Amino acid sequence: MKLIDTHCHLDLDQYKDDVDAVIKRAAAAGVERVICPGINATSSTKCAHLAAEYPRVFAAVGIHPHDADKATDTDLSRLRELAISNDKIVAIGEVGLDYFKGYSDPENQKRLFRECVLLSKELDLPLIMHTRDAGEDLLNIIKETDHFTLKGVVHCFSGDLEFLKKVLGMDLYVSFAGNITFEKASGLRDMIKHVPPERLLLETDAPYIAPEPFRGRRNEPAYVRYLLEVYAEIYRLSIEDIARMTTHNADQLFRLGMEETGAIVYPIRDVL
Repeated sequence: MKLIDTHCHLDLDQYKDDVDAVIKRAAAAGVERVICPGINATSSTKCAHLAAEYPRVFAAVGIHPHDADKATDTDLSRLRELAISNDKIVAIGEVGLDYFKGYSDPENQKRLFRECVLLSKELDLPLIMHTRDAGEDLLNIIKETDHFTLKGVVHCFSGDLEFLKKVLGMDLYVSFAGNITFEKASGLRDMIKHVPPERLLLETDAPYIAPEPFRGRRNEPAYVRYLLEVYAEIYRLSIEDIARMTTHNADQLFRLGMEETGAIVYPIRDVL
């Protein structure tokens, strides 16, 4: 069973003492690829270095909306330089808008996100997007460009059903984190029922949001396996089908060079 964790912050200090062991545990759990998204220019550089060092690690370069007030043209130039110089950079991210925390001015966030959207289109790389309480502005900025050719994923989805439908209507992918395993997350699990399986990706968002039974501890890529049973129940498929399906989706979006075997099965109404 081959899995892809499409969002894991391996560059953060939580892994500074044991990143080798974390990656080995991921491999033992069947995680063939891990995408490490940057959250600023320094973080993006670290992600690129990890991708160069570890064969199963790939990277994305981006500036998180929390850092929008501090982002400079030099930072954006650094992202572009990293992306064009390394074929293991597979996306622009983590980028987006976050009005919930309010760490950066909304106008600065929108300016930065526009620049990142343009960079993704220039380099033909998908976007890894973060959004909280800012869904309409995020989609409007995407629509300002030729959004029919833009590809990407709204990661760690936390919006409402109306926003989800708009995201899916733009042929974007969606991923959910370990909180879908929490007992009181029935509303979030109900949201997943509206996601076509061909638009679903796996992620941990590690070191954050560890699934049960690791809730409250540091998350890591190996734990992405704990999401499979949730998706299998929702889609009425086997965990092997969920693994194969999400791996195919991630490989299609991020061009990770996976060798796929077997059929990709999707449920259509009450049949397969």
